Amino acid sequence: MKTLYVATILAILTAGIFLVLKFGTKPQPVQIMKPSYFSKTEEIGATIYRRFYAPITERSVVFLGIPPQPAWHQGVVRGVLLAAGVEKHPFDAVILEEGMPDLNLFNASSVEVVRVATNSATLSELMDLLKLYKSQNKKVLVVVPSTFSTHLLQGNLVNRIEKISGEPVFSITSTQLALHPNQEILVSPPCVGMARDNSGTATLGCAVLSASRRLYRKDLKNDRYVAIMEQNGAFLDYLLMIAAPNQ
Repeated sequence: MKTLYVATILAILTAGIFLVLKFGTKPQPVQIMKPSYFSKTEEIGATIYRRFYAPITERSVVFLGIPPQPAWHQGVVRGVLLAAGVEKHPFDAVILEEGMPDLNLFNASSVEVVRVATNSATLSELMDLLKLYKSQNKKVLVVVPSTFSTHLLQGNLVNRIEKISGEPVFSITSTQLALHPNQEILVSPPCVGMARDNSGTATLGCAVLSASRRLYRKDLKNDRYVAIMEQNGAFLDYLLMIAAPNQ
């Protein structure tokens, strides 16, 4: 009996070691939105807002990361702002990273837009502004580059803010999605090895590439915007991946 017990324990340990070596110790991404088609990126932003209506409306600050280019990513921001207004929980202000292009809000929202160097050495300007808006009971959307908003990258903006404030940051990060192998060149930041990852952003690119490759066998049409969303580890961190029509 004792011999059987020991053999069973050894078998379990061996299987566990095999799984760790094969898949690693990090939790697997959780699918939040399966591949979905949209005519405009504003529709994607509105859909995401309504999907996270409760957690967004409960928070005074929400972070939304988008790539500076292509410009169609800005439609996600407009869609979020429009949906918030329709749902009677509008944002009072948008804090926009000073290095980002204009959001071209047009009539999407009358929200105040303030440009700030969000990722400064001390974060003092951003933190002071967030404290000011909080004291005024205002709801704020912070729009920054994707590499600033995702919890996947250690030591970046949202992780630094959490360390300073001691509070979790709710963040949605939008990036480019590849639907076929020949589109992998569009994934940015690129998924490269540690020796070549000079910017320290490859973890984000590799997460996108991994999600993209899980879609290839579906042979999705590329005549409209295609979007998926995954949760990667952190409870309040979501990765929105979008493929443009005929990209």
